[in-house]
Amino acid sequence: MNATQREMVDVSRRLSRRLQVICSNRAELFALELQEVRQRILSTWLMALGLVALGLLTAISISAAIVLALWNTSPVSVLVVLGCLYALAAALLHRVLLRRLASWQSFPASLHELRKDAATVSELFA
Repeated sequence: MNATQREMVDVSRRLSRRLQVICSNRAELFALELQEVRQRILSTWLMALGLVALGLLTAISISAAIVLALWNTSPVSVLVVLGCLYALAAALLHRVLLRRLASWQSFPASLHELRKDAATVSELFA
């Protein structure tokens, strides 16, 4: 084996080690982001569940108080107004939810790093 072949073997070994380290780092980053996303989703669902339960109890209590207070004037009007207010609130929440879903990004750091890696590799072989 001559010197050129030895250099090629050494370069190939270094390149394979670097690729292995890069892939390992990217896998660790992806696993970390996956864990963070899982924890964020779980905590968000638990908070949302608590918010829904407490909001429902609040709405029932306030609605009952308003209906009882205004029962003698016009019970149907009171119920219609409350229904319209709840529909408006639901429409606003729906709009906010759609905006959040439209801007949702999964694994942004991993994807950014993979794009950088792809650009670097394409520069090396170009």
